[in-house]
Amino acid sequence: MDNAQRLIEQYKNKVINIGIKNSFNLFEDWLKKDYVISTNFEECEDIKRAAYIEILSSNRLQGVKKESLKFLCFIIKNEGEGEEYYKLLHSKGHECNIIYAVFEEKTNYIGSNCGKLFLDLVIERGIEEKDYQQNSIKLIEYLSRIEALEKGWY
Repeated sequence: MDNAQRLIEQYKNKVINIGIKNSFNLFEDWLKKDYVISTNFEECEDIKRAAYIEILSSNRLQGVKKESLKFLCFIIKNEGEGEEYYKLLHSKGHECNIIYAVFEEKTNYIGSNCGKLFLDLVIERGIEEKDYQQNSIKLIEYLSRIEALEKGWY
């Protein structure tokens, strides 16, 4: 059995979000959590902010211009449920004073400086029904993220 088939057999029944939430709705849902605070995209580190802009406006995403990108950003408070993300990074030897997530509305991009937070967000965003039904490569990628989250590969 190949890896794709293994993922389908082991994890397809664990998919709970069939249908994609757009970045704005996912962002709004997370703002309801008491350990999440909305912030300006400008609060992200300069080098990462520039990288996000450059990557998302590159030629491979046809027709997307830097000026049309609309970013949303939140930070995780180092308290309550949010403390889990900080403890996880520190346990792996990463010093991190601010954990954040970045969303771009036009491309539906999600980024974070915390692997577990990224996986939580991408899994919550969901998978298109057609990809779920057709066992597409997008489903395989989605299932690999469920596996990564379950096995702590972040």
